[in-house]
Amino acid sequence: MRAVDGKLTWTVTPRTGRWDDITAQWAGRGGAVRPCVDGGVWLQDGSNPLAKPTKAELLSATKQATIW
Repeated sequence: MRAVDGKLTWTVTPRTGRWDDITAQWAGRGGAVRPCVDGGVWLQDGSNPLAKPTKAELLSATKQATIW
């Protein structure tokens, strides 16, 4: 994504299937960050009110380019 204040690149490297695989980086402004670590869907069951799913599967993905 390009804007007047720089270019932001989002990268998804499918290692774990979780949101932890997402990184973001502003061009020329330091290293990549992982803004979605421990993010995603949390489930509620009777024994644990905030349980992470044990697995995840990517069903589809698309790439969309936006020109500013």
